[in-house]
Amino acid sequence: MRKTLFIAVVATLTAASAALAAGGGGGGSPACANDTWFCSAWSACTADGAQTRACTLSYDCPGTADQKPAEQQACTPPCTEDTWECGAWSTCDGVRQQRSCTLNFDCPTAETPEPPTEQACQLPQPIPPSDADGDGLSDVEEQRLGTNPNAKDTDGDGFDDRTEIRSGNDPRNKPQPTPTSRPSLSPTPSLTPVHIELLCSDLPALPERISCRLRLTENELARQQGITYLPEECRTLGDTVAREQCVSRYRQLQACWKFPVGPERIACVKKILGVGDLAAAASVCTQLPTNEQDDCRVTLRSQAYTLIKFRFYDLEERAEDLLERGAPIARVAQFITAQEEAKQRFNLATTKAQRRAIILEVRAAWQTFIRDITPTLQ
Repeated sequence: MRKTLFIAVVATLTAASAALAAGGGGGGSPACANDTWFCSAWSACTADGAQTRACTLSYDCPGTADQKPAEQQACTPPCTEDTWECGAWSTCDGVRQQRSCTLNFDCPTAETPEPPTEQACQLPQPIPPSDADGDGLSDVEEQRLGTNPNAKDTDGDGFDDRTEIRSGNDPRNKPQPTPTSRPSLSPTPSLTPVHIELLCSDLPALPERISCRLRLTENELARQQGITYLPEECRTLGDTVAREQCVSRYRQLQACWKFPVGPERIACVKKILGVGDLAAAASVCTQLPTNEQDDCRVTLRSQAYTLIKFRFYDLEERAEDLLERGAPIARVAQFITAQEEAKQRFNLATTKAQRRAIILEVRAAWQTFIRDITPTLQ
């Protein structure tokens, strides 16, 4: 009896298992229909408008091949860049100008660079005043003086109007000299072409020579330089060879003034001086044989120092250009004199600290000069 009951139970269980394996025999639904995936939450929306997540297969249903859920999708970012607010640029000192910028909104999905707070700048190029007759006096000055703006020599005495004014004579009234007399030019007793040409170079003091040169017309300056061209820096050099090299270098650099203030002019100077990438050149020096390294460094320092002094010279030329916009000639002469003295001290400096102090002094002097003359500029 017990044996019969056991066999019946086993048979029942076996039939039930077969029914389940066959789908229930009555057409019932299968045990699973899809794979089961687990996906993380979507990430924050990036500045590029995308967000991502990671999906993992947690149950692989037999007999199905479901695709993996999307792990990236488009979205609208809450922000795409940081927001900066910048103040107005400071007044140009002829070299650099600055401004301050504040971060108003820090976008968490962006790294926007801070706007520039310093930039190179230059004063507007001066517009030369009209000088119809080319005598060195502007038409406005001639109107004020009562001279003829269309005639270099208003009174027809053989001397142009500007020369007569410089000599203390009235360019409107022809004097009645003896056949050999000429208008006087203080402090010299007579005025001849040679005196005009050598007037400035013969003066004993640096400020006097510079002030005199600034008052020459272009023709007078050209004549003077044709007879004796001796830049102030070269004048202080006692060695004849060094002086000749200095004069030659200044003559060569004249070609660079045709370029506007900025990279083009500096590139011209570097080309003439043979100055390339100073950092790269310094690296080359270290790779030379030991007995050649010192000479290489000396040459490199000489090139760097010459380039620095050119920048002093460049400021002098820019200051002189401002005369045409109404800058006071006495203030311009004072500034140029200070730069020439700075070049002389730079040549005599023996330490890096001394040279750096001179450079900073020149920079401060230029800023002060610009601040002083700005109210007078037209």
